[in-house]
Amino acid sequence: MVLVTALTTFFLLQRSTSAAQPPDFPGTETPYQVTPTGTDVPAATGTDVAPANKLGTLLYAYVDCNKNFGSKAKSKIDGAYYDAWLTSNTAGVASNIDWNNAAALEFLGAPGLNKAQQPQIQAVLANTATVIYSLKNPFQHYIKVRCDDPKKKCQNRPDDDPCQPNPPIPGAPKPSSMPLAYSTNSDPDAPGTPMINFCAGFFARRSLADAITYGKAQNSPNNLRLANYENRALTFLHELFHLDLAADSPSPNPSVEDLQIDIKYGESSTRSTPAYGPFATKVLARWQGGGAGVGSVGYYVQRNADNLAYYALAKYVMSKNGNVYPHLPIVTREIDGPPYLPYPGSLAVFVTEGSNFFLNITNDLETWETDWAPTLGGDYPGCSDNENDGAASEALTINGFAPASAYPDDYNSQVSTWITALGSTDGSGADAGQQIALASYINPLGDPASWQRLFAYDSNKVSVLVANVLNGPDYVVDEGWKSVIDQAAGQGKKILGYVRTGYLGVSQQQFTTRLGSHNLADWASQIEQDVDKWFELYGASLGGIFFDEGWPECGANNIYADLYAYINNYTKRKHPGAYTVLNPGSPIAQCFENTMDTLLTFESSYETYTSSYVANDWTPTDPRKIWHIIYRVPQDQVANVAALAWSRHAGLVEITDDDQPNPYDTLPSEAYMQAAIGAVTGGKPRIDDPDEVAGSYVAGLPTNAVVSSSDYTSVTLTWSSVENALGYAVYKNGAQVLELPASITRATIGMLDPGTSGIAFEVQTILASSSGGSSQSILASTKSLPPNGTITNVGFTKNGNTVTYTADVLVPYAFVRLFIGIAQPDIGIGRGWPIQSPGVDAQGTAWHEIVNYLVEGNDFYSGFYKYSGAWYETSKDNADWSWSSIGTAPQSQSGYTYTWTVPFAGTDAIASEYVIQGQGYAPVKNVFMGTLRFYSIV
Repeated sequence: MVLVTALTTFFLLQRSTSAAQPPDFPGTETPYQVTPTGTDVPAATGTDVAPANKLGTLLYAYVDCNKNFGSKAKSKIDGAYYDAWLTSNTAGVASNIDWNNAAALEFLGAPGLNKAQQPQIQAVLANTATVIYSLKNPFQHYIKVRCDDPKKKCQNRPDDDPCQPNPPIPGAPKPSSMPLAYSTNSDPDAPGTPMINFCAGFFARRSLADAITYGKAQNSPNNLRLANYENRALTFLHELFHLDLAADSPSPNPSVEDLQIDIKYGESSTRSTPAYGPFATKVLARWQGGGAGVGSVGYYVQRNADNLAYYALAKYVMSKNGNVYPHLPIVTREIDGPPYLPYPGSLAVFVTEGSNFFLNITNDLETWETDWAPTLGGDYPGCSDNENDGAASEALTINGFAPASAYPDDYNSQVSTWITALGSTDGSGADAGQQIALASYINPLGDPASWQRLFAYDSNKVSVLVANVLNGPDYVVDEGWKSVIDQAAGQGKKILGYVRTGYLGVSQQQFTTRLGSHNLADWASQIEQDVDKWFELYGASLGGIFFDEGWPECGANNIYADLYAYINNYTKRKHPGAYTVLNPGSPIAQCFENTMDTLLTFESSYETYTSSYVANDWTPTDPRKIWHIIYRVPQDQVANVAALAWSRHAGLVEITDDDQPNPYDTLPSEAYMQAAIGAVTGGKPRIDDPDEVAGSYVAGLPTNAVVSSSDYTSVTLTWSSVENALGYAVYKNGAQVLELPASITRATIGMLDPGTSGIAFEVQTILASSSGGSSQSILASTKSLPPNGTITNVGFTKNGNTVTYTADVLVPYAFVRLFIGIAQPDIGIGRGWPIQSPGVDAQGTAWHEIVNYLVEGNDFYSGFYKYSGAWYETSKDNADWSWSSIGTAPQSQSGYTYTWTVPFAGTDAIASEYVIQGQGYAPVKNVFMGTLRFYSIV
């Protein structure tokens, strides 16, 4: 650390005197000096900042720039100079390089192989930024700017130009390759003054800001291709590195050149090429070194201008792109899989066969050269742009890469993830690429247009949808949902059924099953029965199951992770081809990695995702293992968020501008969805096979299974554990209805009809090997409902401004709601949410009650809402389900009894005007305790 500090101080003092003013200063154009504005102005600290400071290096002369390249040529040069200062001052460039960051690893080399040169690399980058502009540098320097091509490298090349073929090929056109710019430490007409000459290609390039906009707007994966962010400032920075003034060379820092490298491709062809652009610079940085430099690639990257320039550009792009590293192209050693290029210019695989080390392609290397040099001003020079004496050097033979062990494990994992995303059986990346998966809780009857849009989207881009009828499948087919499930499946999408797992009842909320139990066995029983009900009702069109409210902790002896894995295997064995997702909505322990096909590990806002994201402490081998949901995302940030999700190994992503309390009930605009679709590569979810059954189902064991309890819709069985059991299977009337791990010796079978007798149950044990015994049938019955049905003993009491409502709810509804009304006006002009009384009276009149307040929730949280819809009694339209939160109204459940404590202060609610409603998993039941109304149009 002392060495780095000493060197840093030394390089800053090297240019500690002002340069003599050049004899031709200032020329015919106004000189330019970087003067930061707005948020670019650095903070002035200390006492050594004087108003007289010259603040950096002047550009002057601009010989023939506006003449040759138009009236805006000078402003483009000045803008590039300013932007070069911005780029060089990016965090982690001018100071505090993180040598383990992916950009540093790929352009500056592995830390163990550049360690000796790290102080000098940092010094060159820091000094370049300081020479352009510094609050604390009072010394004046000059760079002469030209566009008249004094070295004849840009225009009007003579036939004997040394950069052309020698001798020229008769009748052949001259090569179009030319520099974007070139530089020298001594101008031909002002000896001793640094000079940069700009060629036509420089002016064709984008500004830094436009390049960022252009690159970010590209469809994935091209928004991760660094070449798409190339700009005029990159060229300017490259030329600055060649100047002794900027690099503080040749002492103490080495002169920065343009190195030549020899790359072997195929098994016998070799191309000598400048180390320009992302591809060649990454090849150089991965090289293991040669000769005296073996094992020290830093010796070479510190001497190659584009390695320094592209590192700075990559860091600047990351600063404008949510810290997402634009990692394409990938340059790597041999990997498992076929030798293909999934996207042209995206994956360069080098292989070793004996002593032969080569790029594993069959076509010419020109394919790569065009990929790392986009057409917009991207023509790289036919000979060096560095005009300084001694700049020429022998080509370096790339004969091997540094081993993977030279790089941090998390970086190697990142590279594997990038490659997996590109790879597929057809070379298109169609299987493993990033996809859109939507928790599409959109009412199919209330918003059919959104569903039609969903069906129309490319199923390789929008690959996964979720159906949620009533926090699960309900007990009968919902025709609206059946229609969208069938249509989605017909379009090749995986549409999953929603199953609530309630964090297995062990979270802070201590959620209960629909039957009011916290017991782990009862949760397992309900989950598996909901899975089977989904497939019973919706058949082969259903693509799998979305297990919500997943508990993310392993538990003692992995009890919770193992239970989810058991449920996953049960689902896949009973419903072959099912795709499974577990949603904890938060980071999850690695013990869950193989519990389900996909794990949803982030479900929160854009602000949280970009400022306080917490990652898993492990990395998946396939990015399709991870799904992230990010809501409240501005449309102009969609591509950034998709790229950020990909960098976090999320192969499935939902990005929406919807917000709480329900960010899943609407589909974003078409323009927004197209932005999201354009931001992902597309693919298909990965669906794994279940584990093979490790044993046999043995009848007669356990020997002591009994009915421990029953009620109106359920029966609970218990038994003693069986030695060496692998699990237990439960049968109802001869059909398997549950399969539970060996740790569970209790099962609750629900969704039974009230008043049913003679139900035959059997429990079998799964054993690795056993002869078994005779089947043991256990008979059970359910209670009959009282005459007034599933909700009884309804009432309320008042205590000041608080009203307490109670009701006995005898069946396990998905939702039990309390509605409260107000003093309504005359018949025909009432407003609120109408609840229809079933049937008609003796005169054929239909009746309804209008309510205006709603209490809905559970023991952990129960919300109090006021109706905000527009329905009124004379309306011919369907009422809109629209409620605004006004607070909370605590709810509790003890056995069958529900209790609601409702604060009436500040409301116009009437305590006696209320309805208790049960919905889901049984016929809808409304208990009307207020005023019934009728109107002929209703």
